[in-house]
Amino acid sequence: MRGRTHVALALVAGRLIYPPADSLSWLALIVGALAPDFDSGGGLISKPSAWLPDFVPGRRLLDAPTQIASKFVRAAVGHRGPLHYPVVAVALWTIALMLPWPWIRWLAFGYMTHLLTDSLT
Repeated sequence: MRGRTHVALALVAGRLIYPPADSLSWLALIVGALAPDFDSGGGLISKPSAWLPDFVPGRRLLDAPTQIASKFVRAAVGHRGPLHYPVVAVALWTIALMLPWPWIRWLAFGYMTHLLTDSLT
């Protein structure tokens, strides 16, 4: 499944279940929906420039740090490795429930929607 599809489905799920109250929570939901694919080496989460218009000067420079980190993670654990394990999502959700910031719950929720939608394809 493509990154944009993960984002769209997470936004729909978030809106239907209990809409995030602020923009930081919406952003966390989007990042969470993309986070498991950080190990893909070419996922949308590792290409921040994909979210910017083409006319922004030097936008591709934003990709370098995330591409390097993503390739390192992929070399260490492979694609669809530990970042796609349900136990990681459960651990993230458990930690999010213990912390006072609601945006972390939305990050965990987005992460879980990613794994759920991946399991459907």
